[in-house]
Amino acid sequence: MKQIFPYVLLLCMIFYGCIQLQPTSDGTTTEPSTAKAVVTPPVQPPKLNTSNTTTNIAWNGTINVGFVGPLSGNASYYGKQTHFALQLAVDEINENGGINGAKLEMISTDGACSSAIAKKSAEGLIKTYNVQVIFGGLCSEEIEGMDQVVKDNRIVLLSPSATGTSKSTQDFVFTLSPSSTSAAEKLVSYAEKQNWIRAAIITDDTTYAKTFGEAFKNEFNNRGRVVSTYQTIKGTGSVETQVYSTKVTGPDVVVIFTQTPGRSAEVIKELGKSMTNRTLAGGEIETMLATIDAAGKNIQLTGLRTKYNKNNTGTQLFLKKYESKYGETCTVPWMAVTARDSLYLIASIMKDGGYTQNDGDVIRNELSNTKNWNGLSGNITFDQNGDAALEYEIVVIKS
Repeated sequence: MKQIFPYVLLLCMIFYGCIQLQPTSDGTTTEPSTAKAVVTPPVQPPKLNTSNTTTNIAWNGTINVGFVGPLSGNASYYGKQTHFALQLAVDEINENGGINGAKLEMISTDGACSSAIAKKSAEGLIKTYNVQVIFGGLCSEEIEGMDQVVKDNRIVLLSPSATGTSKSTQDFVFTLSPSSTSAAEKLVSYAEKQNWIRAAIITDDTTYAKTFGEAFKNEFNNRGRVVSTYQTIKGTGSVETQVYSTKVTGPDVVVIFTQTPGRSAEVIKELGKSMTNRTLAGGEIETMLATIDAAGKNIQLTGLRTKYNKNNTGTQLFLKKYESKYGETCTVPWMAVTARDSLYLIASIMKDGGYTQNDGDVIRNELSNTKNWNGLSGNITFDQNGDAALEYEIVVIKS
């Protein structure tokens, strides 16, 4: 589900800085939601050429790559920050000689968490700018919209963070994030330690949220536990009915999966009105500071994030450069790190993999054969479905 706010509000969106995670006795990390407020510089995607002519402006000293992600709507909270991390990685590579002397240039477009919009954006990037790779598809619907386009044009699509994606073909689509199955296993294992026997699930109706919800339900039931109710919020409607139906089942924990911080915050706030002793859990969106801040005070939520090397010198330097370049602290550092790794991985293939212009098969084959590539997010290996074998970690967020 998308939740779209007026553009003027998006330009005034307030982000909150990252806080050092503190280890707890059970191996999880705890993060308070107190941080300095910062304003994100707006992204201005270029207008695409809609004529029937193709402009080949790649490779003559410049290699064009594309970005398609949520630069508008509530999901732009993490879409813009991922875009900024990718651009920072482009700048770093160019400052160090580019790709065998050629400079990278990233052309960015809005996917709006929409299959139809992402499809048109991908077509425009390929037709107008002759991009050699597309990064993005941060929402599952965006990948589903671009899936056939990249296959038909033999262009690799590498998503830094999409999970729960239904791909019609794995040929040219790769994702640098753990699977929804591994997310369910991690969260249910934590539930066992907490002795949560009955769980209620609330999702929105996006592919991402429903895939996570189904994976959690199946794993929870398979371990002899009970899903007391499974509620799906349709469209942009009220969440009151779903929350009431959840309350009457008396769950030990309410598990929330949505695609945007605003929707998750809405669910958490409504739960707080009628379930004062609620226990909350969720996915990556639910742990975002934008979600917790909008949801109110006195909230504790257990959730998942993609694990990355927080204490690595390279990680810390990259995030400091991000803050210096954009004037704000990155509040989704795990996404920024996987974005950086996706760009550097493609750059290494272009440098060393015998790549020439318009040869997406080389990039696809090199990615398929990638084993233990050393990135800031860990050692990256792609499975037969084009998904990276990264891990989730449990974090506990408190406001």
